[in-house]
Amino acid sequence: METQSCWLIYHKARMGERSSMNMDGSTYGYGIAVVPEKDLKKALDRFEAELKSDFMDLIEIHKCVHYGIEPFKYESELVDSLDRSAQIATSRDAVYVLGIGNESFPEAEDA
Repeated sequence: METQSCWLIYHKARMGERSSMNMDGSTYGYGIAVVPEKDLKKALDRFEAELKSDFMDLIEIHKCVHYGIEPFKYESELVDSLDRSAQIATSRDAVYVLGIGNESFPEAEDA
């Protein structure tokens, strides 16, 4: 199976009360999203639109990693999850791989 080109976007985002990612009352969270796109600018635009459609706003991007051309070189516990998500990502969707809300780590400083 050929893996399509996509970007892994490591980020921090504000979560509204109506966001599907807000399962514990968090106001923000950290996550990794897989966005199918060859061009980084298009991937970031698509990702921001996806966040807005789910009542979220981007606070910051920590890093963007291209997947599909270079061999996968990531933390071992993420490889299987990221690889599966990259393979199932469609031309219309951004797929969340991992996410954690600030209520899951209350000692963290609020955004």
